[in-house]
Amino acid sequence: MKKIIVMFLLSIFLLPITYAKYTLSDKDKLLTKSIANKISNDVNNKTPRLKTAWEMKFKNILKNKKTGSKSYELLSDILKYHMKMDLSTFNKKQYSTLNIKQTSIEKYWLNLHNNIRKNSWLRNYSYDQRLTNTAIEWSYNNYDKWKMDHKRDSNDSWYDYNKINYWFQERGVECSIKWRTTTSESIWKYGFYCKDLECSEELKKSLKIIFDIYMDEETLNYPANAHYKAIVSPNISKMWLWLTLYKSDLPDYYEYYVTTHYCTEFKN
Repeated sequence: MKKIIVMFLLSIFLLPITYAKYTLSDKDKLLTKSIANKISNDVNNKTPRLKTAWEMKFKNILKNKKTGSKSYELLSDILKYHMKMDLSTFNKKQYSTLNIKQTSIEKYWLNLHNNIRKNSWLRNYSYDQRLTNTAIEWSYNNYDKWKMDHKRDSNDSWYDYNKINYWFQERGVECSIKWRTTTSESIWKYGFYCKDLECSEELKKSLKIIFDIYMDEETLNYPANAHYKAIVSPNISKMWLWLTLYKSDLPDYYEYYVTTHYCTEFKN
């Protein structure tokens, strides 16, 4: 697979420079989608870390290509598919490896939100698959750098709303503006002990502690109450949960980075 991609990238460098914007043919689109799918399969079989590596590689190459040229348009199309990559295969493998019931955990987290919202006369949240990939990617990003934050670039402020919102849009998550709200991101790092073969209940108890910490923000002022505001926002309707779980050095102890992504309503 790597050989095919390397050969393609070399051919891109050798393409002649043109000055009129190149229009991709149907054959071109089949090629770019095929290349993107091969990379996607490789990422899902190994690690989401590769998604970021390929993203940086494509963006660096594009900096040196003339906008509108054939090579630029081909690479841009691959990058477009790449940014919206489906990470669900990696998703399923992680939970099954640790013998945790994924659907049970996801339902539990959703119900914690909706029980609060019901008491506040707010409509229920529902999960949307389009937020799965972004939540997976950001949880893994935090795990990969062993640091819990919202920073898309190291020099960012703690929560750069515009940059984070653009990060969502690059990945195909475009949310409508409702009372100055589009997306929101809640994160945390925690752990749990489990000596059983099946650890779903232990993980739920750990998640409940995080949720209670979020709820304790109710009396605080913004931005210190940001997690709580996301739980009870009347403007948000969609969400998704993702955990990057791993075995710690302590016996029978697991740690995880959790990300919850929220969206008002999808534009499309």
